[in-house]
Amino acid sequence: MAPFLLLYLGFTMWPLVATVYYSFFDWSGSGPIDNFVGTDNYGSILGDSLFWLAVANTLIFAVLTTAIKLPLSLVVAVLFTRKWLRGKRVFR
Repeated sequence: MAPFLLLYLGFTMWPLVATVYYSFFDWSGSGPIDNFVGTDNYGSILGDSLFWLAVANTLIFAVLTTAIKLPLSLVVAVLFTRKWLRGKRVFR
């Protein structure tokens, strides 16, 4: 459990916490972090139409890929259970 926890903390939790911390600063990604802006970054992104377009595109993409992949994978799974299908062991 310790190796998993170490990797989880190092590759998931630390970047998440660091991202939230950096979001409160006006920082270019290099140099010192010194210009605290608080929640102004969040206010500007919520008022940006490009952000909402990206959110809408992401939701459309998620819904469409789920609507396509789920029935398609179900059909393939049902096909692989048929006795008349030859060579199904190769695909399994």
